[in-house]
Amino acid sequence: AKHGTSIVGGDTQKAEEIAITGTAFGRVKEENLLLRSGAGVGDLICTTGEIGSAAAGFYCLTNKIDGYHGFIKRALEPRARLREGKILSKFASSCMDISDGLALSVHEIATQSGVGARIFEEKIPINHRLNEVARLTGVSLREMTLYKGGDFELLFTVAPDRFESVQTDMEKIGSPAAAIGEITEKNIRLVDEKGCETELAMRGWQAFS
Repeated sequence: AKHGTSIVGGDTQKAEEIAITGTAFGRVKEENLLLRSGAGVGDLICTTGEIGSAAAGFYCLTNKIDGYHGFIKRALEPRARLREGKILSKFASSCMDISDGLALSVHEIATQSGVGARIFEEKIPINHRLNEVARLTGVSLREMTLYKGGDFELLFTVAPDRFESVQTDMEKIGSPAAAIGEITEKNIRLVDEKGCETELAMRGWQAFS
């Protein structure tokens, strides 16, 4: 404000060290825009990749746990889902990254779209070794998959009759997509493996927290 400038973007954080951040701008055709709004009642809620792997990597690093190089690589060497985004631009009604956490991203899309959501916890795709890290660290699977964040994957919504086409195109590039829930009229809920339904906490990575 002092210099009459504006902050554009979300990378406004604080740290003890100096950090230099690059920003890239680009152009996209209007019909290929992926917005956080646009989800409609009845749409499937879906993700790319495996969820919770980056969080597992960070916990392995902070707890000095060896033997989980794959998780650590996911935490330290994230890959932007550019090819996946191009595919989704043809099908998705809404989309955003989930680096701040899956739960927070579900809330964001639901809020921006003026709808509710229901997430089925057992349908969230995870690496088969995530349970091992949960046992070693004492951190629950729910915490790693829903709230910790760090995954450079995409959360998107799509009409049920278009999801098979999404899966087919994703398989061609070796990047699976999973349906983990549905868009509802109101409320944002989580259904656990026993079928118990509760409110999905609006919690995840928060800058300056």
